[in-house]
Amino acid sequence: MVSPQAKREAVDHLIEVKNIKPHRALQLVGLNSSTYYYKSYSNRDDTELIEKLRDLSQLRIRWGFPRLLVLLRREGFMDNHKRVHRVYTQAGLQLQHRPKKKKQRHLRLVLPQAEKPNHIWSMDVNRLLAPHFQFEII
Repeated sequence: MVSPQAKREAVDHLIEVKNIKPHRALQLVGLNSSTYYYKSYSNRDDTELIEKLRDLSQLRIRWGFPRLLVLLRREGFMDNHKRVHRVYTQAGLQLQHRPKKKKQRHLRLVLPQAEKPNHIWSMDVNRLLAPHFQFEII
C-alpha cells in the first residue's frame, strides 16, 4: 500500500520530468485530484504531548493508551482521543503483547512401548452425559 504523499511525489515527477498533463498523471498513479490538491492547515506542535506521554508511560510501564489518556485529561490535556492515539502510536509507545503461558493440566507419562504383539493392551473410555441418561462408551 502506497501512501498519498508518495503518490503526490510520483505525480509531481511525471508532470515535471515526463511533461505529462496533471490529469493524466493522476490517472496513471491512481490518485484522486482532491487528494493531490489537498493542503493541510494543521500547524499544531505535538512535542509537548509526546513528552508528556513518554513521561507517563515511563512512570506507569504496563498502562496502555486508555489509562494514559485519563491521566492526560486529569492534567489538563483536552485533545481528541483519536489525535492522542495517533501521537501515541507514532511515538512507538504501544505495549507489546505478552505471549500466553501454556498451563499443563497433568503430568505426561512416558507410555511403555510394545515389544511384541499382544504385549500391551489399552482401552478408551468416554462418558457422555445427558440430562436424564448417562452413557458409557468403551
